[in-house]
Amino acid sequence: GKVVQGTIRAKGSFEVLRGGAVVGSGRVLNLRDKKADIAQAEAGKEAGLLVNSGAQIAVGDRIVLK
Repeated sequence: GKVVQGTIRAKGSFEVLRGGAVVGSGRVLNLRDKKADIAQAEAGKEAGLLVNSGAQIAVGDRIVLK
């Protein structure tokens, strides 16, 4: 997905927001850009996330770092 604000880092914790309410939390296991592992992605960049989360993440959810 696209990083809208701030920086997302591999191994960081996050919350899943849906409609303004927290519906779950998790941890970023891996972050990728064009098939290469990266340590972080800044605002405006696209990155793929591999996450560990108990929440079902849906299209339109926001992932907010803790």
